[in-house]
Amino acid sequence: FFGLDAALNKEIRLREKMRVALQVGATNVLNHPEWGMGSLNIQNTSFGQTGAPYNAARSMQFRGVFNF
Repeated sequence: FFGLDAALNKEIRLREKMRVALQVGATNVLNHPEWGMGSLNIQNTSFGQTGAPYNAARSMQFRGVFNF
């Protein structure tokens, strides 16, 4: 399994005691599929084979915070 997540934060000072923070977080940045484990039972005929991929789509979250 290989996954790449990322986050960006930026804080902007408006006045001495007022600030705005902008934040972005992303999971599965490269948008790769994730493969299933398949059967782990040694007696099963599909032992050792990977399962079908399932869609683990990219997810992004945006957030803005105003501190005063």
